[in-house]
Amino acid sequence: MIGVTVCVNYGHLLKRTLPVWIVGLEQCVIVTDHNDAEVDELRTDNVRLYRTDAFYRGAVFNKGGALSAAFDHLGLRDANDWLCLFDADIMPPKRWHQGLGDLKPGNLYSAPRWQADAMSDIDRPDLERIAEGPDGLCGYFLLFHATDAHLPQPPEPVFTGWQHAGNYDTVFTLRWPTRCYRMLPLRMIHVGTDRNWWGVGNAEMMRQMYAERRRRGGYEHEAVQ
Repeated sequence: MIGVTVCVNYGHLLKRTLPVWIVGLEQCVIVTDHNDAEVDELRTDNVRLYRTDAFYRGAVFNKGGALSAAFDHLGLRDANDWLCLFDADIMPPKRWHQGLGDLKPGNLYSAPRWQADAMSDIDRPDLERIAEGPDGLCGYFLLFHATDAHLPQPPEPVFTGWQHAGNYDTVFTLRWPTRCYRMLPLRMIHVGTDRNWWGVGNAEMMRQMYAERRRRGGYEHEAVQ
């Protein structure tokens, strides 16, 4: 199984979550930009870095575009393996890979998540569960096989490009019919405190984004042109 995660200015969190993720992965790819030096210390024999400026091509923080660049450059669509996409600020349970059960290509897997405001809270039983979308799947954790017929094929990019880090996962999951969605019995913990879709420290841009969505009645205008 190959893990893929995006980390730009989130190294302080990924250095805590990655050791738990890596126990279930043969290798992991950290997708970052050319300026984040903090993630260098996370590189090991089975953890590699892929640096790209795709985040900023016509966008403020195009997470989908950067992921597509990594998939294409590293040939992940040809891996003939399970691909595990996870957010840097998501902590899986210990030995999470033992709870996957009998995975079947053609399905898209995710798991529910709970909110912890600090890393020291991750084992508390009274954490608040974060509501999923109407179909139950979000991009903080997605598991699928590289040979899945629902996966876009070249020259189409794997993920749609957006002005920010959101939307790409919603559009991606819609490629699978809902009958192929599967929620795994895993307790994922979100240890981040902000939704940094526009990059770390740009909370005001999030507020403006939601205001503009309400005015336009949708989010299609946020796609990279």
